[in-house]
Amino acid sequence: MVPNPNPNPNNNPQGVPQSNMGGPCALLKVQGSATFEFCAREASQIFGGSSIVKEGRGKIVERMYRCVRSCAIPGGSEEILRDLAIRTSDKQMSSKKTS
Repeated sequence: MVPNPNPNPNNNPQGVPQSNMGGPCALLKVQGSATFEFCAREASQIFGGSSIVKEGRGKIVERMYRCVRSCAIPGGSEEILRDLAIRTSDKQMSSKKTS
């Protein structure tokens, strides 16, 4: 386990509370997963039939296309992460209104 270099556990070094980082991090993961899926799909289109063969020129594309969903699943589904981001944002906005 990596030690936290920040002596104040409620704030990260940039001064943003960690409780406010859940929504942006969730959206970042969703964007990364969508970008990876787009790149795999486009590479598959470029390589054509050789992108489904496990050897030869398209072996990297085949492995990338096979790995897309297995890389996206462990962090949570995109629908759940988007919901988390919206709920976090809504909670932050409602707390700002009452302050």
